[in-house]
Amino acid sequence: MDPRDRIPVFGRAPRQPDGRGAGRGRVVVVLGHADAGPRAGRANRRRARAAVAVLRPGDLLICSGGAVAGERPEAEMLAEHARGLGWRGATWTETDSRSTWENIGALPPLIESAGGDGPIILVSDPFHAAKARLIAGRRFPALARRLAPMPPRAAALARPGPARAALAAADLALTRALPSWAPRSATGVAGIRALGGAVAGQWRCQRRRGRESGAAMEQDERGRA
Repeated sequence: MDPRDRIPVFGRAPRQPDGRGAGRGRVVVVLGHADAGPRAGRANRRRARAAVAVLRPGDLLICSGGAVAGERPEAEMLAEHARGLGWRGATWTETDSRSTWENIGALPPLIESAGGDGPIILVSDPFHAAKARLIAGRRFPALARRLAPMPPRAAALARPGPARAALAAADLALTRALPSWAPRSATGVAGIRALGGAVAGQWRCQRRRGRESGAAMEQDERGRA
């Protein structure tokens, strides 16, 4: 089979999807993490495991993510790991997106091609999934109305360690506070580093302000004395 029959061009459904279409079933979308590959790394294994925990017979699995940190698209690694975990249902891959903004931008034509009107479940680590839902709500309200919450068991399976969770929480906070942040936020490894630098810069700025405020108060007290 021509790989192009299995892996869609960005934003379009494959000509011959791998398995049955979703029909009126659910669509489960698992979002990739920057991964050097060639096999799924820890974060993508967690997300694939969470997606498989959500999936039921008749659902459509869409794996989303391009080749950001390595030569192999995240979506292919996610799909492969989901198969390894026992998923045998319909699976589509979207392999060009390089950020959460692009993941969500690719969804409307894929959802349209899938047909049906069932719920859509975005699967990722909890903070990242919340960011994706927020972007969907801002860009595609009709799609966002079909979004269903990620089940608690899946959220627990996808949850990262404390350091990565803190970074994801900061990214979500910036996405909520600054509408201009999402289109240029974390894009793979470079984006994660940029986000970490931004958070560190905010922290240093707050410390500097605290020191300046303290010095000013001390000087004021000396003047009064």
